[in-house]
Amino acid sequence: MKAGINNTRVLNIRLILQKLLQRSLGKEHQISQSDLQKHVAVNTSTVQRICDELLEKKLIRASSFSNKLKGRNPKFYELNPSFGEFIVVTLGTNYFSLFTFDFSMNLLQEEHVNNLEEYTFEEMLQQIYKFLTMRITVKTINCTILLPGTTDNSNRILLQSYPLHVENISIGSMLKDLNTPLFIENNINGLAIGFAAQEEFGKNFIVIAMGEGVGIGIISNSTIFKGQNGHAGDLGHLFYKETQDRCYCGNSGCIELFLKDTNFKKSTKEEYFTIFARFLRNMQLSYDPVKVYLTGSSVKHMETYPEIYHSILEREHISAPTHIQTTELDFARGGGVLGFQRFFDTL
Repeated sequence: MKAGINNTRVLNIRLILQKLLQRSLGKEHQISQSDLQKHVAVNTSTVQRICDELLEKKLIRASSFSNKLKGRNPKFYELNPSFGEFIVVTLGTNYFSLFTFDFSMNLLQEEHVNNLEEYTFEEMLQQIYKFLTMRITVKTINCTILLPGTTDNSNRILLQSYPLHVENISIGSMLKDLNTPLFIENNINGLAIGFAAQEEFGKNFIVIAMGEGVGIGIISNSTIFKGQNGHAGDLGHLFYKETQDRCYCGNSGCIELFLKDTNFKKSTKEEYFTIFARFLRNMQLSYDPVKVYLTGSSVKHMETYPEIYHSILEREHISAPTHIQTTELDFARGGGVLGFQRFFDTL
C-alpha cells in the first residue's frame, strides 16, 4: 500500500507522522496544529498543506472544537486507524505469536501457537507462513518478524541465533510468496524501538532483558544502535570467568550463564547481584545512557530481595535501573512501530 506523497516534503511528513505515532502510543491520541508546527519547526501554512495532503490520503483524520473565548475552532489531528494494518510475528524457541495492529497501533487480533519443541526452525517458518496467508488482507501494510538472534534486515537473513540453533537462514526467501512487504528484526531491538517511539522513555537509553538469556537494546538519539554487523546488543556472551558449564553459543564463561533466570538458585544472592551490578556498570560506562530499563523474568529476584540488591548496587557505585514489566504484546507493539517506520520510509 503506497500513499504517493510528494517527496519534496518527505522530512516534514515523517516528523509529523512520528509525532502522531508518539501521541497514539501515549495517553493523548490527538495533537493540535500549533503543537505540530512547534515540533516540525516550519510555518503554519506548510504544516496546513502537509496535513491537508495527509488527510486527502486518509493517513490522518482531523477534528475541531469551538473556542468561544478566543473566537476560533482549533484543529486537532490524529492517525487514521482504518488506513491500514500491521502484522507482527514474535518467535521463540518453541512458540510463535501473531498480532495485528491498526494504523494507530491499537491491537486488533492476537493468536498464540505453543508447544513446538519438536519443530525445526524451518518447520516453524512453514507454520508461520500458513497462518500469515490467512491473516494478510488488502488492508495489510507490511509484516514484521521479531526473533532472537543477529539479523541482516536488508536481505531478511537470520545470520545467527544461538537459542534457535540456526545460522544464515534466508527468511525472506522462505516467505517470499507472502503478498506483503516483510521485515525482520532482533526481538530486544524491537522492544527498544517500541519504547523509543514513546515520549516517556526518552531519546538515549538501553533496555536490558534478562530471562533465558541476556540481551540489550541500545537507543541513541531515538534510533536503534546495532553496530556494523548487528551484534551491538548481543552482550550476554561477554566473557565473565571460566566455568565448566557451556553456553549454547559453544563457549564457556559467558556472562549470561551467571545472570540467566535459572542460575539464580545456583549462586548466592550476593554473588548474583554483584555480577549483575558489574555488568550494569560496564553497560553504563560503554554507552553512557540517560536511563537504563531492566525487564525479563530475572527482575523478580531484584524485587524479592530489594535490600541486598540495592545495598550491592550502592557498594558498586551504580544507580539502580528502572524495572519494567513487559509482555509479548510489548515486543509485538515494537514490531508494529518498526512496521510503521518502514512504511513512512517509503513515502
